[in-house]
Amino acid sequence: MEPRPLDDAITGRVARDVGDIIDALELAGIVARADADGGAPDHGAAVGLTPAGAVAARRLLVAAGYDVAVAGRFKDATATELLTGVYLDDPALAEAEVLTWRPRPSPHQAAVELADAVRRLGHPSCASWR
Repeated sequence: MEPRPLDDAITGRVARDVGDIIDALELAGIVARADADGGAPDHGAAVGLTPAGAVAARRLLVAAGYDVAVAGRFKDATATELLTGVYLDDPALAEAEVLTWRPRPSPHQAAVELADAVRRLGHPSCASWR
């Protein structure tokens, strides 16, 4: 079945409408476009939630009755427990967990604990740290 002119018109209209919605969300600070080559973001670029967007999405999901992960599970954990327990497939949640964990006696102490944990865990990318 070949596309008809009306199908092309509808496709173009939907693409413009989606672009307009993304533009509005970007202006509101909910999403940000990320260009793969590091240049200026443009239409067709990948879109990701900003921190404000993540908060808004979380609130909407909770309001809709979904179980939503909450940062702070590792607040009193060791650095090793933090690094082995945090869900790295969700960068926003991982960052929130680290920021919740970080208030140690000092940022220096937090960095020392994390470096020691990375050495103990023995990740290949950290072999030169030993």
